[in-house]
Amino acid sequence: SAATARSTITLYCDNELKKVYKIPSMEVEMLQANFDTSGFPTCIRTGAEALSRLLNGFDAGIDDLNILALPSVYTTNNREKVKLRSYIEPSNRKADSTLNTQLGLESGSDVLYEYYHNSDQPSDATFNFKDFKAMLGLCEALRGGISIYIQGVGQPAVLSPHVPGDSISLQFKAELVL
Repeated sequence: SAATARSTITLYCDNELKKVYKIPSMEVEMLQANFDTSGFPTCIRTGAEALSRLLNGFDAGIDDLNILALPSVYTTNNREKVKLRSYIEPSNRKADSTLNTQLGLESGSDVLYEYYHNSDQPSDATFNFKDFKAMLGLCEALRGGISIYIQGVGQPAVLSPHVPGDSISLQFKAELVL
């Protein structure tokens, strides 16, 4: 029955000891959200490995990451179109001891290789840093990039792997809605 469903792992040790682990499982309803990202005003495509390397400079104690995407009228010489900032809730007791970090990404670099922003206002999204790093790790394992779609403040952001060209044939689709 569903109440007694479990996985059993049996280990046979060198000293003739037998260890049995019974891991219970339960049936849950699958939640699936579909987002049409073609209507999102901002798309940022970055190299996963290069972005991961840059994010290693962020304090491990941060909870959230803020991404600010700027239209061309807000940038000088068409540079630093995307800003990544560590975000800590001011009421959080870690706020005074955590290092605040900000990075600017220039379009056309090895990190920010594709960018479009179809709005005259900046797009802003704040989401969980560890969730973002998990998706970034998947994209890095695929030896590809990550696509970040931002709709606006308070709206969902969608992350998905981006593998340019035919270097890999993806047999799945992965999206993380934050």
